[in-house]
Amino acid sequence: DVKPANVLIEEGSERIVLVDFGLIRRRGLQQAWVSQDRATLTQAGDVLGTPGYLAPEQIDPRWGEA
Repeated sequence: DVKPANVLIEEGSERIVLVDFGLIRRRGLQQAWVSQDRATLTQAGDVLGTPGYLAPEQIDPRWGEA
């Protein structure tokens, strides 16, 4: 999401960095407690992100229809 909490301004410069670590997954991490049916990060139709900062078509796919 591009939201204020994900915008860093480098001190002493004009450099702006966009970050978002909310939906990351460490590669190679084995989680024995995750069942095989939920081993994937998302399922079809899942919406991930901060509701106030999502594009309308992410919340309701009909917005993207022509």
